[in-house]
Amino acid sequence: MSSSWELPQADLPIPLPGMNPLKLVQMSDKEFWDYARQRASATPVSLSCAEYLECQLQGENCLIALDKLAEVLSPPHRLARLPEMPVWMAGILSWRGEVIAVVNLERYLFAPEVYNRAWEGNGMLVVVGKSGQSLGLLVPKLGFTPTIELEEIQPPQIPKGFAIQDEAGIVEGCYSNQPIVNISSLLTRLVREIGTAAEYHG
Repeated sequence: MSSSWELPQADLPIPLPGMNPLKLVQMSDKEFWDYARQRASATPVSLSCAEYLECQLQGENCLIALDKLAEVLSPPHRLARLPEMPVWMAGILSWRGEVIAVVNLERYLFAPEVYNRAWEGNGMLVVVGKSGQSLGLLVPKLGFTPTIELEEIQPPQIPKGFAIQDEAGIVEGCYSNQPIVNISSLLTRLVREIGTAAEYHG
């Protein structure tokens, strides 16, 4: 298997509940196709629940809906840094024929006063996208992929230390005290802020 796994569409398997995504990266070809056959014969996830990927940040864990992800890339990453980038931007990366911005999700959401970026070289890169827009989210570690009943999702609560005003609804709910990130809202805000920074320094 390669050092990345691309999240499949409707006709291919997605991680089983409780599956650690790193295991997919480490599977042999035979193990992967055995797993794929197992997943293909599994009962589809109902509309009353959804699967999420746990991003383990140093300050706070958060969840991202699995169907918003395009790919997960394990290190190393060839990030190019640009002058005058926002402090939360880790760089840019060539991904599948396009250049995408890579954002340090922890630094963007929580903006710690004392920050050690040493982990960035060994972090996991989660590529998300909508309507032709793709963006990389760099996180220290990934956890499990829980399947969550929609009725288990609590109203959104702003996590302690959250660095941004959440007028755009980036936190769409909570599960087990973990905020669920609304990727569409996050992408809209990040694209706007990156564009503003580029115009300011252009």
